[in-house]
Amino acid sequence: MITPPAPRVRLRRAEVCDLHLILDAIRTPEDLLMWAGPRDEWPLSYGRLAADLMQMTATGTCLPWVVVDASDDTSVGYVELTVSAETAIGHVSRVLVHPDARGRGLGRELMDAVIATAFDDHELATVTLNVHERNATARSLYEHLGFTYLTTGPTETLRMQLRRGDRPPPVRRARMATDLTQVRVVLFDVFGTLVDWRTSVARELAAFGAERGLARDWNAVADDWRAEYQPSMEQVRLGRRPWTMLDTLHRESLERVFAAHEIRDVASVDLDALTLSWHRLDPWPDVVTGLAELRRHVKVGTLSNGNTSLLNDLTEHGGLSFDHVLGAETAMAYKPTRASYLRNVAVLDLHPHEVMLAAAHNSDLHAASGCGLRTAFIPRPTEHGPRQVRDLEPTGHWDVVAPDLSALARALGPHVEARSSRRPSKV
Repeated sequence: MITPPAPRVRLRRAEVCDLHLILDAIRTPEDLLMWAGPRDEWPLSYGRLAADLMQMTATGTCLPWVVVDASDDTSVGYVELTVSAETAIGHVSRVLVHPDARGRGLGRELMDAVIATAFDDHELATVTLNVHERNATARSLYEHLGFTYLTTGPTETLRMQLRRGDRPPPVRRARMATDLTQVRVVLFDVFGTLVDWRTSVARELAAFGAERGLARDWNAVADDWRAEYQPSMEQVRLGRRPWTMLDTLHRESLERVFAAHEIRDVASVDLDALTLSWHRLDPWPDVVTGLAELRRHVKVGTLSNGNTSLLNDLTEHGGLSFDHVLGAETAMAYKPTRASYLRNVAVLDLHPHEVMLAAAHNSDLHAASGCGLRTAFIPRPTEHGPRQVRDLEPTGHWDVVAPDLSALARALGPHVEARSSRRPSKV
């Protein structure tokens, strides 16, 4: 008996960290029109996509999916399926294959996957979709899949349907498996994963306040400063401001946080000194020993949003040891954009599946996994203080879940030692 090859793509529920895939793919007003029809206005924004995703998640009737290449776990597309149990009709919308993944037949397999979800998982009778009359490639694909036209008369938007009985057999092509024996480098998220930013920053803020007789909840000030982290980088990610390194963003954020806490008349030199507190973050207790244990098996490095000088200072301050110091400056991109992962992988002259990202943040791992990296979750349940509520448990199917770096070394070591030595290391 011949076993049919596994499908080349699979669907997983989309999260906010996946939206950069769409923003990267929809590059012109024409792209937007072909993808979403006239319902969305140019330019497409992260905020609008996030709001749409939140609404879909809240209602539960429209299912947003990221399309993942099963051979290397890279995110290659996106699709939505709206399900009506009452009418037994599903509607497919906003079908997208990323430009970098086109020409490989993944559009057909994307549609096979969503059709299977509609007919097999939800037991629907009919699937409908809309397609722009100028989108000849999509129309040809849908016709080949058995969709027929419902629209009559001249119109730009054509409506098509596929009945369960007209469903074609899915395409199946061979795939290559990857495993942890191929991991050559483990890159670490830094803030929160390797270093305890909250305790370190709050300590320096408290010392600053004590010198000036200022009474504040310095843990809360540190939390508010950290809360500015993602919004400040988002302005760079969306191209609303030119490339700006994290030190500058931290400095600007501190001014806003101090104003909110009514801390006034602080000299510029003092603001600069406090900004450098992010260069002096203490490592978690397991980090120094754990990194040394990992380096017996693989090379290790950083994959951080920190600038290079910040990461070098953290390395010296904490007595850390890395083979590679990579971050936002080497990629000229902030996580969780695809470029932030893939450009740093390219710097190492490796394939994504040869690199593992270890992080305490599920969103970081979701994005890295979508780019084909292997993943390790290391929980830091007190990163945000004693009342932390997020990232206490893994929310994805990560390759390794380890309580600390030594456990990660023990889990990864046997796989790495077993890998073939036929290909010389390039790192």
